[in-house]
Amino acid sequence: MTLEPDLAEAHAQMGWIQANADWNWAAAEASLRRALELAPGNARVVNLAATVVSNRGRLEKAIALYGQAIAQDPLRPGCYSNLGAELCAAGRFKEAEAAYRKAL
Repeated sequence: MTLEPDLAEAHAQMGWIQANADWNWAAAEASLRRALELAPGNARVVNLAATVVSNRGRLEKAIALYGQAIAQDPLRPGCYSNLGAELCAAGRFKEAEAAYRKAL
């Protein structure tokens, strides 16, 4: 399969597939790194990158990325929900509640 080399969303989606279908974490992180290089201001790309980082157990990095995605697109409820889950996992329950309320 070939990807459009400069299409950030394609690299981000490939990274998600590599992580969740292939369990190839190194390839997923490389794809998402490329996606973030191409479109650091794209909330969808940042949200996907945060999800893969989260799956690798890097909670604080995932929290930061979800926060970045929210700053870029504050009307995406999924980003708030994802942030809430990470904050819960980090034991930051008051902040998680606030994020979940924003998602609603």
